[in-house]
Amino acid sequence: MSSVVESLISRVLELARDTRQCETRSHQPLLVLRYRALQLGEGGYAFVYLVREVPTAQQPLVDDAPLALKRINAASGDRLQQAKREIATMRALSHPNCLPLLDHAVCAGGAGAAASGGAGGGGRTPHEGCTVLLLFPAFEDGTLFDELQRLAAARQRLATQDVLDVFEQVCAGVAHMHSRRIAHRDIKPHNILVVRPENNVLRSTTSVFDEEDHAGASEDDDDGMADADAAERGEPPSGAQLQLAPPQGRQQQQQQQQQQQHRKRRRRRRFGAVLMDFGSARPAEVRVTNRVDALALQEDAEAHCTATYRAPELFDVGTHSTLDARVDVWSLGCTLFHMLYGASPFQEALDRGASLPLAVMNCRIPWPKPPAPRYPQELHDLITLCLNPDPERRPTAEALLQRVRAARRRRLPNAAPQAAAGPAAAAAAARRR
Repeated sequence: MSSVVESLISRVLELARDTRQCETRSHQPLLVLRYRALQLGEGGYAFVYLVREVPTAQQPLVDDAPLALKRINAASGDRLQQAKREIATMRALSHPNCLPLLDHAVCAGGAGAAASGGAGGGGRTPHEGCTVLLLFPAFEDGTLFDELQRLAAARQRLATQDVLDVFEQVCAGVAHMHSRRIAHRDIKPHNILVVRPENNVLRSTTSVFDEEDHAGASEDDDDGMADADAAERGEPPSGAQLQLAPPQGRQQQQQQQQQQQHRKRRRRRRFGAVLMDFGSARPAEVRVTNRVDALALQEDAEAHCTATYRAPELFDVGTHSTLDARVDVWSLGCTLFHMLYGASPFQEALDRGASLPLAVMNCRIPWPKPPAPRYPQELHDLITLCLNPDPERRPTAEALLQRVRAARRRRLPNAAPQAAAGPAAAAAAARRR
């Protein structure tokens, strides 16, 4: 990575205010990733750079782990306020399944100012032309959408346990947001970062994504995970008695038993999952008392909530109504369907030119037909629970999380082709016999 971008990240960490320098450096052709992220107005784009911190005379020892630097061109006061709201949202969150904000900086002057000859450009307000920089940990395995695309290209699909593991982590992150009275409003596979199994730390160490034991968890489930780890290290299973010669082995035996108990309380996950992109986040509960506010909420949803994952109450906001955090539960249902079958359940309606709002409000889920592979009914039941057009009948994110954990403990089978039905299928089966 070029030293130009590396210099930029060190300036971010120092909360640099040299706006012309910020702009010059961030315009170098060193872009690693570019994606449409947060629509902060017409043509609003964000840029993400993969960067590393570099040593300085003041701080010669640094962690060279890759970081992600997101640059938002806040060319107007509204865009700047939305960027600041994203920062405030991320600072309010503290959960292993929500992307942490490591640092941030607001450089007054930015792209717009440079284009106009600096911060003193004619007729510009002090809020215009700012560049907002956000610093995050880098997730080089990409998003859940990327992983699903990769699997589809290889004619593979996620195992049922991996589906539940990833979805459980996403639900946990969403439940945490709701506990802080914040709704994400744009949950989809594109906004979920993943850590693939081969990168989710060595099995002999602890991952931040490992699960602490929960009330009602199956001990057999935890024991199986701990025993598998022990076997790889050449250690006895968690229930085995260690035969060590006293007295010199007594302390070692005690330490190993404590380590085994700790592993028993944690469950190894294959995938890690982290919710990101909080630019669409809004207060979890919003009361609507007049038509002007209702239309403003609809317009905001159209700008920031992806249509095929958007709850029906955001398509047609009632004049006297209350929107709550269960708009996210609807999006979670669409996300789970995508994880199983490759797209939102309402993508099909969009592709054939049908009315998307009508399809969402009617909520006809296109379940796969025989002989297409089908996941266990328990996963379908979770989707149906989330995709209830009446938000009052949807579960909370916390209640959904508990259901997902219960389903995961049941060790459900993987997706399998469905048996074909009807006389033709029976005749074909008879011929095969």
